[in-house]
Amino acid sequence: MGVEMTSDSGSFFYLNHVSWAWVLETGVKYGWKPAGTEDPAPINDEYASLKTSVSSFKEEWCGSYVSNNGQEVTAADARALADALTLAILDPAPYDDEEDRDPLSSGPPVPNPPYIGLLTNVRDFCLGGAFCID
Repeated sequence: MGVEMTSDSGSFFYLNHVSWAWVLETGVKYGWKPAGTEDPAPINDEYASLKTSVSSFKEEWCGSYVSNNGQEVTAADARALADALTLAILDPAPYDDEEDRDPLSSGPPVPNPPYIGLLTNVRDFCLGGAFCID
């Protein structure tokens, strides 16, 4: 199971939950300040009517990026995440921990190329604008 992301332009991207969490953490590490997602659209008109007509029915959206509720990431927030992922991609030494270094190398740590590819793909998707997480 994972997250399916669909952009307003019709692009589609899928990540498992572990990879998506890692991408979000990487974005934060490189300066992304999550704005929070927008409340998912109501399932149907009857639900929307019930939600607004019953005063005791209070449900507030928490702004989560990790659930599959159809919540929307705004274009500005997607762009900010893309900018942070660009910094991560360009970072010549992305790992601070000794265990991330190649034990046979005396040089700086080198990122695992598949992770750079993942970050690049997510960054490019985010540059497409707003998207929904399902």
